[in-house]
Amino acid sequence: MPDNRITLSMSSVAAGPIAIAAGPVTAVQPLIDRVTTLPLQDRAATVKELQAARVQPEDFAPAFAKLAATNRTQAGAFAAAFTESLQTTDQITRLFNAVAQGSDADRRTIIDANKQAGNGGAVVHAVGFLPAAQGRVLMRDFLMPDGTADAAAFRDLALWLSLAGQVMREKGIPVPDFDVPHDGIFDDFIDWVGDAASALVGAVKNAFDAVVNAVGDVIGAIARAVGDIVNWTVQQVADFVKAVLAAGKTVADLVAGAAQATFEALKQMIKGIEAAGRAIGEVLSAAANFVVDTLGTVLRALKEIGKTLTSIVGFLAGKALDILTRFAQALVAIGEQIGNILVEAVRFGVALASDMVRALVAIGRAVGEILLAVITNPSGLLDTVVSTLRSLGRTFASILDDIRARGLQFVRAVASAVGRVAGSLADLAAYVASATIDMVREILGGIIDIGRSLGDLIVNLGRAALGAVRKVIEAAFQLGQTLVEVIRGIANVAGDLLRQAVQAMFDLGKTVVEFLRATMASTLDAAAKLVDAALAIGKTLGSLLSSAISQGFAFFRRTLYAVLRHMGPIGDIVDWVLRQAQDVSALAWRELMNALDLAGRSVREVLDWARAQSDAVLRTVIAAMDAAGSMISRVIQWAAIAGEAALAVAGEVLMRAGHTVEDILLWVEQDALPGLRAVVRGLLAAGATALDLLAWAASRTAQIMRDVAAELIAAGVTLSQLVADTLANPGNAIRNLVQAFQDLGKTLKDIVESAVVQPTEDALRRVLQALKDMGRSALEVLQAAFEISASAAATVFTLLLEWFPGSYRPLSETERADADEVFGAALPLDQVRLAVMSLPVDFIEWVNGGRPFTTMFLINFASWANIKIETLMHELTHVWQGMVAGPVYMVEALEAQASAEGYNYGYTNSENGEGAQDRLNAAAGDFTVFNREQQAQIIMHYFVRRYEQALDYSAWQPYANIVHA
Repeated sequence: MPDNRITLSMSSVAAGPIAIAAGPVTAVQPLIDRVTTLPLQDRAATVKELQAARVQPEDFAPAFAKLAATNRTQAGAFAAAFTESLQTTDQITRLFNAVAQGSDADRRTIIDANKQAGNGGAVVHAVGFLPAAQGRVLMRDFLMPDGTADAAAFRDLALWLSLAGQVMREKGIPVPDFDVPHDGIFDDFIDWVGDAASALVGAVKNAFDAVVNAVGDVIGAIARAVGDIVNWTVQQVADFVKAVLAAGKTVADLVAGAAQATFEALKQMIKGIEAAGRAIGEVLSAAANFVVDTLGTVLRALKEIGKTLTSIVGFLAGKALDILTRFAQALVAIGEQIGNILVEAVRFGVALASDMVRALVAIGRAVGEILLAVITNPSGLLDTVVSTLRSLGRTFASILDDIRARGLQFVRAVASAVGRVAGSLADLAAYVASATIDMVREILGGIIDIGRSLGDLIVNLGRAALGAVRKVIEAAFQLGQTLVEVIRGIANVAGDLLRQAVQAMFDLGKTVVEFLRATMASTLDAAAKLVDAALAIGKTLGSLLSSAISQGFAFFRRTLYAVLRHMGPIGDIVDWVLRQAQDVSALAWRELMNALDLAGRSVREVLDWARAQSDAVLRTVIAAMDAAGSMISRVIQWAAIAGEAALAVAGEVLMRAGHTVEDILLWVEQDALPGLRAVVRGLLAAGATALDLLAWAASRTAQIMRDVAAELIAAGVTLSQLVADTLANPGNAIRNLVQAFQDLGKTLKDIVESAVVQPTEDALRRVLQALKDMGRSALEVLQAAFEISASAAATVFTLLLEWFPGSYRPLSETERADADEVFGAALPLDQVRLAVMSLPVDFIEWVNGGRPFTTMFLINFASWANIKIETLMHELTHVWQGMVAGPVYMVEALEAQASAEGYNYGYTNSENGEGAQDRLNAAAGDFTVFNREQQAQIIMHYFVRRYEQALDYSAWQPYANIVHA
């Protein structure tokens, strides 16, 4: 024991802190000799003398014995004063160590005297520092004299513990955790605070152990000690708690002891525990092991000191079911509402709420009572309750029955919860199958509240409960749902169930018009299913369509769509439309066309049906469809598949309906090109002109032009008329027409002739160009022209020359000088041009035997020929002929070439004309005696003989005079 001194007066021990001092105490004179002279009637004076004499604990026993032998009252007064005079823990311990070993009578006298003097705290203090055996003896006599509890002594005990706790708090001495194992209880604690702290904590533990030994149990000891704490401050109680916990006791011991004392003491104790830094959870953990009545008392105390139900219920999160069950029972016992308990539980998660439901069921609370308690609380809580009850083996049917017993008005909310918990509505549907209509109504309301529909319920009824469908429909109406809402609600129902639902509507008094109005307010898909169901239960197509059309054509269209979506053959609908009055029929056709689109059905179905009836019906239907605004393309597409006869009818009817050739053939081109001829045939029958048809074909392909031309030719249109009607069209129109003629087997003569007869030269030029583009040679074309007439050949010949490229030049100075000698001013030589062209050999050979030829002022030479001056004179003669006779000279020249005489006017020498003098003279200068080629030869030979060979040219001179001016 360290040599520490503690100032411990009787008053200070009872009411103030223990003061630690240092320094030895020695006696001045043996106490036994002076004891009888002490002023024992004045304890304060006695205490003062004893302190002045520096008495030691060892001085007490002889002096006490001396007084006790004669007067025990005086001995007791001496004992009280002596105790009060001591100043250190060591002194007190040594004193009461001796007291503990004394006789029972002396010990009791000393203890009683100290208690009466207010030194009870000193006794307790001493017990804390004594060995256990001595301490127990003292504590038993102090607290339980004669086996009876001394309330004052227990009060002194409690105050000492509170003072000890105060010192520990002020010195920062922590309460050791006695739940953590150590080699020795205070080993770690000693390391923390040193020997002084160890001595105090050890004393507290020893003292409390002695108390427990004296009383017999911890709870009873605490119960007796805390009877007066209701008058303490909360801090005093907290210090008491700290000391008891330091003594190795638990919060549970404190709570149980306080509960055993009084309810007010319990509330004060809980406040002190919390002020000592312990969580309320420790109080609840301790109370969890109490019997239900005690647990309830603790819970009530907690509420009365301001603790919320939330904090109490929150503590239960994660606890075992047996703990929750005891708490549930205790909470209900103290008047807490089941609904409040569950609302607080769900704050801490679904798991706690679910466990609390299990606990409530375990303590015997009825399912209906539990459901009713939470029915007005957030839906999540009700769902948790229902789910938990289901997991406990309660069927959804029994749950509904239980709540039904509490009141029909509560069924709806529970049904919603069942729907959410179950996910599937199968269980609710099974219940509905045999439930009364009022229950069905509430259950259906609950289903609708969670966003499900009556259709969801119906689809779960199954075949075994088809009769229940009507009950569900009737319940929906009882809930105030309109027919529109009911219709929308069964949108997901199909098959027999849907038909049952529709039948139920009619059975409940709904008319066809009402049914259609509600149906058409749904989606198109839903409307189609519902109309199909109505037809399936015996409602006629005529009644549906007639009712629909009475509501307007937009309404009629949607009904048609609905019918078309699920109806097979379309004939009944078309037949109904055809039988309507004209004004109704026209509009009905329009709506039918629109409905076909919406329903994904084809116009082809209508046209197939009409074609199967007769051509007259087909014509009527096509005209009606067109009048109703149906696209031409649809008719054309159908006709392309139906065949040529259908195409011809379609073309004829559409044109008679006012569509242009362009409109009709535009769609033919896209969708029915192989049937173009048949459509053209129909168009012609309807009055289309060749000009219109060719105008459309002009900008199309050659194949299209061929088909159009073929049909026009078959209709009696001539080739020349076709050419004439095509000329106004740009691009490849003429070429395509010419190609068409050729493809259709027309000869080259036919083609050229169709162009030659056109009033303008440009027409022929375009046809010839087309022939050239198609690969026909100039020779072929010219030969074909000769088959027609010389005039045609001449015209064609002139234009054919434009086919061949070449360069053109004026006469050279030499050529011009020579020409002046022969022609003088007769020719505008400035206009004459010479061309060396790339002419095909076969063309030159056939036309002019390889010789040059002249076309007015243009003299053409083969590309392989050199231009000889004498040949030039020949060709210049042709230029002169053109000036005096016009282009006809070319015809006459060609005729001359083809004649028997040809070029020879009687000569034997082709180079200079020798031998022709007789004939020239015989003609006597009449140039017309000779053909055009002979005339040219005469002038050529004149030039050779006079200017090149210096021969006699007198026979030629008269003729030269004719061409000279």
